[in-house]
Amino acid sequence: MANYCRSPVAEVILSDLLGNEFEVRSAGIEPMLKPHMDPRSQKFLEDKMFSLKVHNPTKVGINDIMDSDLILTLDPRVNRVISKTYPKFNYKYKLLNFINPSQIISDPFLLEDLVTYNQCMEKIKRACEDLSIFLKSNQDA
Repeated sequence: MANYCRSPVAEVILSDLLGNEFEVRSAGIEPMLKPHMDPRSQKFLEDKMFSLKVHNPTKVGINDIMDSDLILTLDPRVNRVISKTYPKFNYKYKLLNFINPSQIISDPFLLEDLVTYNQCMEKIKRACEDLSIFLKSNQDA
């Protein structure tokens, strides 16, 4: 949503898992005005040994939608907003957890408990791993 907690983590993990085979970019529907990503997200990525890059929250726009083959959203609310904003491209939108929809990825922004926050990040990591396997297997088909 704000392109501050979840989406930057998904971008880093998917970029790492997919390498140069796919271009992965993160954007939100209501970007945070602060630069960078949530420090808790950054710490999670560092602890998991992912290579960090500079992240500045950005807003998804029509060019992002038109230029992308697949738009991944992190929760149903974001999916509804983007579907309503750009209905012509509804066939491109999927929840990040579409392979395993039982893994609900809530917005952790207001969480004060770091354990629960990191559990959310782990769900993102698992969803990215599942998606990576799915994309690579379908790319070869």
